[in-house]
Amino acid sequence: MAVAPYLLSLDIATVTGVCEGRVGEPPRFETLRFGTDGDEHEEAFCRCLRWIAGRLTAEPRPDAVFVEAPVNPGAFMGRYNPDKGKVDMTTNPETTIRLMGLWAIIAAAVKVRGIRYQRVDVRTARKEFLGNGGLKRDEAKRRAFEMCKLLNWSPTNRDEGDAGCVHYYGSIILAPRLAPVVTPMMWGKIASTIAGVEILGDAAERILRKLEKANS
Repeated sequence: MAVAPYLLSLDIATVTGVCEGRVGEPPRFETLRFGTDGDEHEEAFCRCLRWIAGRLTAEPRPDAVFVEAPVNPGAFMGRYNPDKGKVDMTTNPETTIRLMGLWAIIAAAVKVRGIRYQRVDVRTARKEFLGNGGLKRDEAKRRAFEMCKLLNWSPTNRDEGDAGCVHYYGSIILAPRLAPVVTPMMWGKIASTIAGVEILGDAAERILRKLEKANS
C-alpha cells in the first residue's frame, strides 16, 4: 500500500500558521514568528529562510507544500481622497513588503528543492472547508478555527486555523480518498457556533481571544 503524502501547509505572514502531516491523519500545528514590529525586513527574511531551509531537509520530508496565495499588492491600494489629494492606503506599505518577501523566500526554497509547490486561493479553500468562499476575513478565520476543532484537530490560534484550511484543501487535491470528510451539516454547526458567540456580544469575543492567546 502506498504511503499517504506528507503535506506542509502554511498561512504566511510575520506570524505564520503551520499545519503539517500525512493526509488522513490528525496534523500537527505550529506558530512561527519571523519578526516583530521593530525588526528590519532583512531580519525577518533571514529567520524565514533559515526555517524553511531546515524544514525541507528534515524528516519527514514534505511531498508537497501548499500556501495561501499572497494578495495582489494592488488590492492594498485604497481610494483617492480628494480632500487630501492622495490615495488612502488600506494597509501599511511596509507590511506588504514583508508579506511578499516572506512568500517569495518560501516559494523559491521549495522550488529549488524540487518539492511540489502550490498556491491556494483563499476563497477556493474556504469554499471547500467552510462552504462559503466569500466570508469576510475575521468571520472566515473564526470558522476555520472552529472547523479544525470539529475535525478533532488541535490548532491553538486562528493563524493555525487558517493553515488548517489550506491543509484540508491540499489534502483533497493530493489524496481525496484519504482526506477527512466535511459535510454541509458541519458547515451549519460551525455557523451556529459562531452566531452564538456573536449573540453573547463583545465580552464573549474578548474572552475567546484571551484564551487563544494564552494557548498560543
